[in-house]
Formats: sequence, structure tokens, C-alpha cells
Amino acid sequence: MGEGARRAGEGYYVRNYLCQYLKDFKNFQNMCCQCFRHFHHPSANIFRKLNVGWAFSPTKISAFTLAEVLITLGIIGVVAAMTLPSVILNYQKNVTVTQLKKAYTTISQALVMAQSDYGDMAGWDYVDGLTASETNVSLNNFANKYLIPNIKKVESCPSGTSGRTKCAYEIYNRDGSVRMYQNQGSSNDYRFIMNDGVVVKLAYNNDGGGNDTGEVHYGSVLFIHIDINGKKGPNMVGRDFFYLILDPNATKVSMLGLNDGDQKAGSQTRENLLNNSMRGCNSNNASQGRAYCGALIQYDGWQIKDDYPW
Repeated sequence: MGEGARRAGEGYYVRNYLCQYLKDFKNFQNMCCQCFRHFHHPSANIFRKLNVGWAFSPTKISAFTLAEVLITLGIIGVVAAMTLPSVILNYQKNVTVTQLKKAYTTISQALVMAQSDYGDMAGWDYVDGLTASETNVSLNNFANKYLIPNIKKVESCPSGTSGRTKCAYEIYNRDGSVRMYQNQGSSNDYRFIMNDGVVVKLAYNNDGGGNDTGEVHYGSVLFIHIDINGKKGPNMVGRDFFYLILDPNATKVSMLGLNDGDQKAGSQTRENLLNNSMRGCNSNNASQGRAYCGALIQYDGWQIKDDYPW
């Protein structure tokens, strides 16, 4: 066999081997094999020829230009600026609902446990006709008998005592005006801080001086105010400060507006909870406005809907 024939035979076997190997590259198989079958060069030249067409390799990586990267980042920035406020607002609302429901559940369970020890709420030591000075003793007794034993707390601020700075701070209306000037000294309420930071305030209602003597009397209904995140703020009614009520004629604690003198259980309406002129969540009443906000959240299935006045 001549040298030329021998080298041609080597090229034949190499070409066939490479064709078989490249069958796995489906997109390039026919093109490459057709090309290789026309090679009549020695095997050393095949790789040189192959390298010429390898610009079509599936492993080649295309890069973005700097302009394309900057445009993409600009678009992402615009979208983020448009959507981020909404994301933050929804997050804040979800946190508020979670903390409010947890605080409500904790207090409810504590009072249910108290009923197992002291019987139905209707037989508890509710009082009526107290003077302002008499409420101190009564509130302290009520809290320490029915509530505190069943709640994990880190601080107590009893009624009628000084040094209540950990539990006393100002609460604001939605417009920024002060709703409650929480003096740092004694006051006719009982306060304590739960282990998760919730600040709880117990206070009797009053008759507004409607008796014959004109003297204000307290008792019969207990208001429970809760600040779901303590002093962190915004310390605003309807945002992190909410009202509960404990009526001796009821069987459980409830959000103010769902089971009290204005709204008996089963007769409440969403319209009243939202737009009641005195206590509705939309109300601007300086002393009682938005007191029904917690009831509205519970009425809506423990969620803050779009028409909630945030």
C-alpha cells in the first residue's frame, strides 16, 4: 500500500469516528457530518478544519453589554419604587393583625381559666358606684384575682402608685393630637406589661356625673386597653392601641363594639363599626373616636381591608 493510500485510509477512519461521536449534538449533527465526509486531508488537518466552524458551538456564552445591564437595573429600580410602599404597608397591616389577635387570645384564655376557678363572670366581684379613690383598690384586686395569675408578665404598675414610667406614655389620635395624657405618677387604672411587650390597661367606666349629686361614679363595666407593641409606636388608636370590654352580663371579653351596650352580640353591623359618629373607626371624635377599630378587624375575619382608615 502506498503512502498516499495509507494516509487516506487513516482519514477515513477518523472521519467516521468523529461523526459517530457528534451524533449526540442533534442541532449540529447533520451539518458537521456532511462537512467531515468531504475531508480528504490527513487526520492532523481534521482538527484544524473542525476548529474553523466551532463558532456555532452550543457551549459558547454570550455576554450582556454595559448599556443592557444599566437599562435592566433602571427598570428594576422603577418597578421596586412603585411596589415597595405597598409591600411595606401590607406587611405592617399583617403584623398588626397578628399581634392584636395574639393579645386578644391571651387575655381571653386567662379569663376563661379564671372562670374555672371562680365560676361564671356574672358572679365575679364587679363593683358599681365607686368614687375615683375607691377604684384603686378595686382594680388592683380584680387584676390580681382574675387576670394576672393566668398571664405571664414582666412588669406591674398598680393603680394609685407612683413610679409607673414603664407602663405610662401618651396615646395619640390619628391626626396626631394627644388622646390620653398618660401621667407618670398615680392614676385610676391598673397596668401591666406582658412578656411579649404588650401593655395592658384596666379601667372602669364612669357615669359621667349623671347621678343626683353630680359626682362621677365608676364601676360595672371594665375597659381593657391594649398596646400591642408597647412604647415602640406609633402609640395611636386603631394602629397599635385597641379597646376591649368586659361586661358582667357577657360570657367573655370582646372587642369594644361587638358585645357592649351600644352593640349587643349578634346585632352589630360593619357600617356602625366603621362609621359610628362617636366611636367608629372612621370617627374623628377626640376622646372616643376609632374605639371600634379592633372590633372592625375581628368582624372582618381578623384582617385589615382596603377601606380600613390606616
